[in-house]
Amino acid sequence: MHGLKVKTWQEWEELCCHFMQRIAQDYSRVPHRFTPYGDKGQRQHGIDVIQAQLRIPLVGQCKHMQNLTWREVLKELEKTDSAPFPIAHYYVFTTSDRKATIQDLSQGEGYHHKRPDGTTFKVHVIFWDDVKSLDFVPEEVRRRIFPGAFQISRGPEQTVDIRPSLEVMKSYIPTRITAQDLKWLDSWDFGSGIVHEKDFAPFDSLWREYRDVLTGIEHNNNAWMFQDNLRKIGDCMPAADNFFRALHEFRQAIHGFSAGLTLPDESNGLSITDIAGWPKIARQWKAEAECVAAVYRRDILGLAAE
Repeated sequence: MHGLKVKTWQEWEELCCHFMQRIAQDYSRVPHRFTPYGDKGQRQHGIDVIQAQLRIPLVGQCKHMQNLTWREVLKELEKTDSAPFPIAHYYVFTTSDRKATIQDLSQGEGYHHKRPDGTTFKVHVIFWDDVKSLDFVPEEVRRRIFPGAFQISRGPEQTVDIRPSLEVMKSYIPTRITAQDLKWLDSWDFGSGIVHEKDFAPFDSLWREYRDVLTGIEHNNNAWMFQDNLRKIGDCMPAADNFFRALHEFRQAIHGFSAGLTLPDESNGLSITDIAGWPKIARQWKAEAECVAAVYRRDILGLAAE
């Protein structure tokens, strides 16, 4: 991506998650959430980015460096031999300068790595300069990683008048996500790795209805327009697009790494299932909650960022 520099490996890994989500959607025609795999220092089997629930066999490796060699790629491929799940495609994303030796291996059938169990997967190397657009990366992420420059990835100016959807969004969304829900986002201890179902339910319910609207639009099925709640959600778009994206990331972060449990007071809740990855997952929960709250305050309440 000419003219844009990714400063840290953490930012590069975050972008790679979105790259994989775009690739996976093209692969399966269904949205999939990708997330960092494990923590630094843990055994990662040459993999940095993985689909949250292992539903599709696509994985990614992130190389934030200037001079990637094929030998380094081969070292990472050898580590995948111990990965305890199937792999069909392995993507290496790098900020490195382009290497003709690596590009040549992508010609024709490309390079395939064979694992000890006899299975093979195709290897793809994608250079930062190969990325032509960041339109699929949420605006909040672009704004944070490339301050003042995130608009470079936008297409032509929108001519759609968003004022009608803006009015619906400002009046309807607060009936679904209330001030009390916003307070919960701010105050809940996500580090506990547990959320109460009753607290999370408003966000999950709104997300499910938003998904139903998107599914209806994608399949040219207008049945959703005859359901009051779904129609109102549709009427909130495109003004509420940023909020719904943040809501999607939050909901997927919670559901991607949790399972139901009965709490001591006999109410229902969700708890992180990956004990080893608990701290990192809990931090992600908190970060996504903060993003939802920030977008809500900015777009729906019209408040300036603190």
